[in-house]
Amino acid sequence: MSDEQLRQRALKALMFDPLDTAEKITGKSYADDAETIQLGFTCLQQNKMRKRAILAEIGDTHAGIFWNDFLKIIFDLGFKIIQSKRSIEEREDGIVVSPTNVIAAHPEKKLLICANSYVPTDPQKNQIIGSGKIYGSIDVSGLREGFDWYQFLGQISFSFYGDKMQFYFGVNEALVTRLQLVETTAPLCNWPNDEEPTMLYGLLEDKIPDLPDWVKEFMGTRKEK
Repeated sequence: MSDEQLRQRALKALMFDPLDTAEKITGKSYADDAETIQLGFTCLQQNKMRKRAILAEIGDTHAGIFWNDFLKIIFDLGFKIIQSKRSIEEREDGIVVSPTNVIAAHPEKKLLICANSYVPTDPQKNQIIGSGKIYGSIDVSGLREGFDWYQFLGQISFSFYGDKMQFYFGVNEALVTRLQLVETTAPLCNWPNDEEPTMLYGLLEDKIPDLPDWVKEFMGTRKEK
């Protein structure tokens, strides 16, 4: 099976709705039927394993990916690490851990990634991806009206500013596949300036002062009234 065929399978797995599938099988609403809920949970677990296997095979991010493997993927995509810090945290169980927090930016594609690692309780185990998001902006002037971004990409947040759309989504699963979809749909561009703080400016405002000038340039700044 080719990488493209695997990517299509990965996208199908990403958009999979376990409860809807369970309802179609049982013919009952999960809200009224415990068996349907249980079947939905089983479908969810099976789909998780399917997604992880497919994404790992095509070299994409997936649940539980080792932190170093995640960093290699974003390096291969052309991102540059512009900030890397380790924090000291004490968990509820009293164990002190030191996760890694990184900010990476892509100079040509005007993208920003903020992500952190998860440190397993066992110090001998490798760090894995914890959480993280990719932020960017695209020119949507050439897209038809009513384009369904949720149907297209699944869990994505976005906001429009004239002909530009700011977006962000999680990097934990299918970062490469989803980013390719965005790039082939609309061109990436500089982030919009606006009289009021844009969605991403508001989310990242506390990080902006510490970013390099070349990153601030494509992120844009709030216009002064």
